[in-house]
Amino acid sequence: MHRAVSFLLSMALVLGVAAYGLAEVSRRSQGGSRGLEPLAEAVLRQLLESPGNWSRTPPELGLCVEGEAGPIPYLLDAAKLNRLQSMGEEELLEALGLEGRHLKIAVYVWRQQLGRFTLLAEAGSELRGAGATARSPAAIELGGELKQALVEVEVWGG
Repeated sequence: MHRAVSFLLSMALVLGVAAYGLAEVSRRSQGGSRGLEPLAEAVLRQLLESPGNWSRTPPELGLCVEGEAGPIPYLLDAAKLNRLQSMGEEELLEALGLEGRHLKIAVYVWRQQLGRFTLLAEAGSELRGAGATARSPAAIELGGELKQALVEVEVWGG
């Protein structure tokens, strides 16, 4: 009888420690992605609300059109998008001050004939990880026509 009680108490202790460990791992993994959300949102805002300074080294990234009266937020400049797409991952991370992390930027455009968004451009890491994603609608002029766009920034690692 004494052995049975000892066994049950030791099993309860092991199960309690295991439950605590699982809860802690879950809490830390959720906290990590929540901690990255403001970072992903800040990168997204910088890209959509700033024309950037592409002549600097490293460049100050921004994708919005620069009009006569100043920047036009959320209207993407196709030429800047092409430059962004040609950047390597390390160059992109350095320009955004995100060394030690991974980043993926994707721009989707609405295709009326398909009734859905399709990938127009992407830059950054080809890897995938658990992190934070920020999305925002935008617009882009393609072929003389204004199109709806969706910009997505994914940040993970570090």
